[in-house]
Amino acid sequence: MALHRTQAEGRATFTYGNVTLQHTQRNTPSLFGAGVIDKISNNTLVALEGQAIQQRQQFQQQAQGTRVVFESDNTRTPTPRRFGWKGQTPTLKAFVAGACANELGLQTKGMPQAVSATEPGYRADYVDMTEKQLDELVAHVASLPPPRRLTPHNPEEEAAIARGALLFGQARCQTCHVPDLESALGIYSDLQLHHMGDRLADAAGSALAVSTPRGLPQQAVLPEDYDDPAKVETRPTPPPKAVSQPRPTPAQAYFGEVSIGVATMWRTPPLWGVRDSAPYLHDGRAATLEAAIEMHTGEAEESATRFRNLSSTDRADLVAFVRSVGAP
Repeated sequence: MALHRTQAEGRATFTYGNVTLQHTQRNTPSLFGAGVIDKISNNTLVALEGQAIQQRQQFQQQAQGTRVVFESDNTRTPTPRRFGWKGQTPTLKAFVAGACANELGLQTKGMPQAVSATEPGYRADYVDMTEKQLDELVAHVASLPPPRRLTPHNPEEEAAIARGALLFGQARCQTCHVPDLESALGIYSDLQLHHMGDRLADAAGSALAVSTPRGLPQQAVLPEDYDDPAKVETRPTPPPKAVSQPRPTPAQAYFGEVSIGVATMWRTPPLWGVRDSAPYLHDGRAATLEAAIEMHTGEAEESATRFRNLSSTDRADLVAFVRSVGAP
């Protein structure tokens, strides 16, 4: 029996008999201006979430003739999304603690190490980093400056960037890539979740919550929870339920509940610093900004189509504008 490998849309699939494995990966997000993002108020994020929910509902009604929403869309429970490809991490401290535990194996209070594949029943009963050490690391990450807009080399480049800014707006890219959020000037993101279509679907790690060592979702850990053992228990909790009217659309199932489009939903990544942070998209499949824009579907299909319909000169100007914000 032979092992067969196929490659499509940046994903590799391995088939051996009746067993199929899909390889996936995550592009490491930049930390430019993370401290500024962490300070964006919950009120602003909740307002943006409401707008994102409306956009999702409009898209679903137009594309599928039905309305499918998350339970949280109905209850309007505030969901401050700041970090993570799925917007699953509300604070910089939780983001850093999660990275330490999952990528480095450094357990902190309230954020256990990932489970060992060879010893799935093992649980460490100690921490690798003290609360003080974690706070110091968070302070360092928060101190990293936000990106800056580059000074054009000549009048021609300045004019191209100015034209690109107008074209960026005309293509409706600013619907999701909002230019400014409070003190996060030039962030170009609403930090919210949007359906990006089947072409960018990825089932791995798609639950809208922090991933636990058990491989199941749990509620996000807030800074004030770290000193309360009752709040940092890693007992898994199901992701938001979904309500379907009048019929469910094809979607992934989690814990027996229909979860519409979770695999296709991605947090809008900030565009600041994008000039120096290739490759692009959640798994780094796009080597260039042009390729990344071309792969936008779902809610962003209209903007991608407008980009494709531009002349080659106009497309170059739009990209020049996006690339005009570089690393600090």
